[in-house]
Amino acid sequence: MKTSTSNLQDSSDDPTHAGPVKLPFLRHAIMLAGALGMAATAHADLVYQWNFRKSVVDSRSGVTANIVNPSGRSADGYFFGGGAGITVQQPADKAVTGVYAIELVFSLTENDAGYQRIVDFQNLTTDEGMYAYDDYFYFYDESPDLANYTFLPNQEIKLVLMRNADGIFTAILNGNTLWNFDDSTTQFAVFSGPSHVMHFFIDDGSEHPTGLVKSIRVFNKASLRDDTAISAKRLEIKKLNKKIKKAKKKKQGKKVKLLKKKLKKKKAQLEKLLDY
Repeated sequence: MKTSTSNLQDSSDDPTHAGPVKLPFLRHAIMLAGALGMAATAHADLVYQWNFRKSVVDSRSGVTANIVNPSGRSADGYFFGGGAGITVQQPADKAVTGVYAIELVFSLTENDAGYQRIVDFQNLTTDEGMYAYDDYFYFYDESPDLANYTFLPNQEIKLVLMRNADGIFTAILNGNTLWNFDDSTTQFAVFSGPSHVMHFFIDDGSEHPTGLVKSIRVFNKASLRDDTAISAKRLEIKKLNKKIKKAKKKKQGKKVKLLKKKLKKKKAQLEKLLDY
């Protein structure tokens, strides 16, 4: 159980005979290696993406989210309650630790149940972590205790938690910034347990929430902007524009119309990605 404190008010043929390497080939090899390196770096933005309406395996890195109650997953998402939350053992080569953005889309059955733990960062060894407290969100026992934005029972919530390289932790509820605090010294918001384990909707005691989670996305930077997806979408748009130009030159009216329809859709998808 939590106790009140001073800032808690009520809460990613034989080469030996090959002869000298020609400069054009060498230049090409260097450019290729550089491009591959850049691609690997760019791909590292969005690390995990779980859509619990479809699978417990994330679509980006293939990491399985361990759910306590498999029968709780349906086309609506994963229903959690009574400690039947989610645990993720992170692979060492993909581990997100102290710089991240986490987006959770979920709902809670109650908004007057006192403390309900949402995210645990330190393998359930401390009370500090992200909670719902009655109808608002609070990082016990570090963040400002503000009920400026609240939620209703069973209301779909988009909660974004970010921690940057300076250790500043920020919480955003449905697009509204709730508060931030400096975690650089205490590091309670750093995933520091074995395998940098992540716990969602699980408490070390009895403060388990009940609700439904649709999705969780985790980035290895303090932003939800997916630069890899943005680059891919821009490339798709560039290719469609070339196809439209070619179809116009051949006077293929129907094809131009179809390609323009696809182009409009791709542009809308790009705008959505750029909104973050």
